[in-house]
Amino acid sequence: MRILLISMITLLVVPGVWASVEDDLECSMAAAPPSPALPPDLGILVDMGCEDDRSFGDRIWIAAEGKRSEEMSLPLGSFAIEVLSPASKGYAMLFRRLPSGDLSTRFLGCLYPGHSYRYWFSADAPGTHEIWYRIGWHESNRILFHVGDDDLPLTALTWTSSPTR
Repeated sequence: MRILLISMITLLVVPGVWASVEDDLECSMAAAPPSPALPPDLGILVDMGCEDDRSFGDRIWIAAEGKRSEEMSLPLGSFAIEVLSPASKGYAMLFRRLPSGDLSTRFLGCLYPGHSYRYWFSADAPGTHEIWYRIGWHESNRILFHVGDDDLPLTALTWTSSPTR
């Protein structure tokens, strides 16, 4: 315990030690290669406001080129927009059946009826991904993403910084 305390005091007392640690950190961050462009709200559920049509119940769609669908082919490493339209208020869980058969879950927070929500799908593994959500015991429909590797010719999907519904 004393050795740790003495080390901490040394770091605080010796001038220049903190600066060298920060300089090393800045240099290592500056030398990192730039990452590919990612959607700015990747991993975040975005409330897109009120939706006029609530007659479908708890629904999930794939939004691409101004249309909604329940199935899409994507190249590996790309992104697509999922649109969630809940029929009731409640806490939602997003489910993703991976190509390996494993089930991935994510807590989305509280969703409100009459609103639509945007969430990004990341095509990070080749194969078919099945996605749906639940609010309480109410389960949405399921959507499918077929993610190809380099051998499969699939249609590419590009995203913009301000996707529309």
